[in-house]
Amino acid sequence: MKAPFAILLAACLCMDGGYTIKCYNHLSGTPETIEICPDSQYFCYKSSWIDGGEMEIEKGCVASCPEFRSSYKSLLCCRKDKCNQ
Repeated sequence: MKAPFAILLAACLCMDGGYTIKCYNHLSGTPETIEICPDSQYFCYKSSWIDGGEMEIEKGCVASCPEFRSSYKSLLCCRKDKCNQ
């Protein structure tokens, strides 16, 4: 009885649960929400820049995201739930 249970448990632990990441979703001037990213998007991002003297912020899900920094725009990418606060 123990052997079949152990085999079933091992099989369940090895299966891909189809985990999807949750990210903050936001554009400046709109309310911030949390979105469940599509299966093909593995990163959360937060981009910020100055436009007309105002700080603009954009947040969401993205498939791939290199780290990027410049004097006028910053981009943060991460792979944990709601890490783009």
